[in-house]
Amino acid sequence: SLQQQENKLKKDLEKKKEDAKKLQQAIQRIIEKELEKQVSEAPKGKPKPTKLVLTPEAQQLSNNFSSNKAKLPWPVAKGIISEKFGVHPHPLMPNIDINNNGVDITTNNGSVARAVFDGEVKGVVSMPGAGQFILVRHGEFLTVYSNLKEVYVKVGDKVNTKQNIGSILHDDDDAKTVLHFEIWKGQTKLNPEDWLYKNN
Repeated sequence: SLQQQENKLKKDLEKKKEDAKKLQQAIQRIIEKELEKQVSEAPKGKPKPTKLVLTPEAQQLSNNFSSNKAKLPWPVAKGIISEKFGVHPHPLMPNIDINNNGVDITTNNGSVARAVFDGEVKGVVSMPGAGQFILVRHGEFLTVYSNLKEVYVKVGDKVNTKQNIGSILHDDDDAKTVLHFEIWKGQTKLNPEDWLYKNN
């Protein structure tokens, strides 16, 4: 039975790695698409932008986001961080490390994901076997909400802080409802725990 359990954990871990890879590739594609759009819109004779250039309005949004570090609302109304950011040992398999590009937040069945800040929806992507994800741009910052069942927004929508943007998938096998949440600045992944409001 232990062997069976370990095999299931390994299989789950493989799937998680695969999903994380697909998610990262999809995020990169959205960032590259934004960049291509800016390059195509760049005035002739001017140097082509190599990173996302911000309009004054987007710069203001970026600054506002930045000044809310450790004060952003959580992307769920209730929840606990069940898996931290970065590389850390697997809780049940000591020889195996997990690398998480964001945080996993376990919440109640039927919970919804909500935007942590004002922004614009830049991507809504369906990931076979792993639900859907939403990418919201806040100036040079991006937030990613994944493992969603239903999505309430579409690309181009402006969203407000704490606006409900999608319902979170419930895993019947594990009897868990988990939102995967990431924060990026440009192409750099940040630790969401440094940004979310701490009640202490």
